[in-house]
Amino acid sequence: MNLEDEEWIKKVYEVNQNTILVVVSSFPYAINWSQHNLPAIVQTAHNSQELGNALADVLFGDYNRPED
Repeated sequence: MNLEDEEWIKKVYEVNQNTILVVVSSFPYAINWSQHNLPAIVQTAHNSQELGNALADVLFGDYNRPED
């Protein structure tokens, strides 16, 4: 992520500390500040037209990964 992205994340966090960072990417990012300060991070690769629905299911607890 670039510094502008990180600054936006920090500004959102100042307003609401229950911020969840969603990273949609096919390669890793350095997200050190977010990792140490945000309560949750969701990372997913680029997906199909159902990405939004799948992400909503995860964020609202309608889908939980089964235990191994």
